[in-house]
Amino acid sequence: MNKKSSRPQKSPAQAMVEFALVLPILLLLIYGILEVGRLLFIYSSVVSAARQASRYGSTTGVNGAGIFRYRDCDGMRDAAQRVGFIDPIADADIEIWHDEGEGVNQVAYCPAGQAADTTFTPSVGNINRIRVRVHTQYSPIVPLVPLQPFTIESFSARTILVNVPIV
Repeated sequence: MNKKSSRPQKSPAQAMVEFALVLPILLLLIYGILEVGRLLFIYSSVVSAARQASRYGSTTGVNGAGIFRYRDCDGMRDAAQRVGFIDPIADADIEIWHDEGEGVNQVAYCPAGQAADTTFTPSVGNINRIRVRVHTQYSPIVPLVPLQPFTIESFSARTILVNVPIV
């Protein structure tokens, strides 16, 4: 006794039609995952760049040329630019200033293109901070979704350690 299955057989043409219907949705989903991953990676790079630049500028000591690190504009910019390798960070995208707390005596220094800035000397009481803003423009690789380019930015501030008394 030979029983036939009650289910009809699928033809290869039916599978091709189903695949053609599902493929655009699958590709759009994969593109979305890749683009969101790229966005998060660029955001992480910008945050890390601001953090590294302010960390470099706030540490005690001098660089190889004998310049204090809080005056070493090239060193702070280089510390920020080493982090951004998928989306390179330009000198103009890094802003550096010092202050004495949130919104107190904010003074911009280290303009783009300047190697060192000797106009700033921190006070002895460790009240001055280096503040760094790094920003970059994000735009999708393929503009499938009408997403306009926007700016990703990060601020980081660190206290400049001029002297640390050991008692």
